[in-house]
Amino acid sequence: MASLHGHDAVVRLLLARSDVDVNSKEKDQWTPLHVASFHDYEAVVQLLLVRGDVDVNSKDKDGRTPLYIASENSYEAVVRLLLARSDVGVNYKENGGQSPLWVASQHGNDAVVRLLLNRSDVDVNSKDEDGWSPLLVASNNVHEAVLRLLLARSDVNINSKDDTGWSPLWVRPVMATRRVTEDEFHGTLLILNGFVCSG
Repeated sequence: MASLHGHDAVVRLLLARSDVDVNSKEKDQWTPLHVASFHDYEAVVQLLLVRGDVDVNSKDKDGRTPLYIASENSYEAVVRLLLARSDVGVNYKENGGQSPLWVASQHGNDAVVRLLLNRSDVDVNSKDEDGWSPLLVASNNVHEAVLRLLLARSDVNINSKDDTGWSPLWVRPVMATRRVTEDEFHGTLLILNGFVCSG
């Protein structure tokens, strides 16, 4: 409950006990670290990560790790704290095959994408269950800043296709709720064409 409400002083007192179960789970398989990461409780996350026995890669019923949840919600500070742990699984996927980089690219959070790309072990071409890569989903959602970050990586596969044969250059109409302006659409095409021509 202390992690749920962000009471870092209470969390600190509880963690002082060596017999406290820092990885206890509720019905949806969330741990205190999941809860703190979801609510952007930076101080609580920091306290939990100090414990050497905390499972930083614990998965909930949907296969989501605390890093995935923080990346999905664009919590840059929490992502940075989690990535500071050498044992964090930067490429761990949820049940639909989405990695933290994938979901951050989908939401267009360039700050979180930049943090994840700074990890040498991140899989920039990781695909979800439908064959969508971070580059494809960023292209589809017209996230230009994220596209530039991904395309700056020499190991990104610009021709990666999903299960239906779509590649990033096809740029099909965005499936997100917002409308895409003509300038955004053409801007994305120019970015992709520029990298194809220079590649």
